[in-house]
Amino acid sequence: MRNVRPELLLVENIRTLLYQRRVKAKDLARFCGHEPAWLTKILKGDRGVAVEDLPCIAEFFGLQTHELFQHGIGSERRRQQRRSSTDRRALTDRRHGGHEKGELHPGVESRFRDTAPPARSRETPARKAC
Repeated sequence: MRNVRPELLLVENIRTLLYQRRVKAKDLARFCGHEPAWLTKILKGDRGVAVEDLPCIAEFFGLQTHELFQHGIGSERRRQQRRSSTDRRALTDRRHGGHEKGELHPGVESRFRDTAPPARSRETPARKAC
């Protein structure tokens, strides 16, 4: 296990959690009752995180406070949830959905379901005389 200073590990984990959950830093700052610049300074390393703010940050991400200091909090969770390439591939092509060509997808209703489609003629249209 790496030997990383706790404040750097905390910042790395906050940055990773924001990215993975697609959350803006200003939303976290406002949730904790601060201006967006507060978190920007923390992420840049210009200021530290007050102990009083740790429970608020953890609550925002749905974590326990001590989980913010775990190594690789973002990457380890992703590895556990990611499926192998064979699991991701379906046995049939999902785009076709198993229905025959020309049929509508079962979830789509047609106003013209009872009527036959118009027959297409192979004849070329007659040219207009100029």
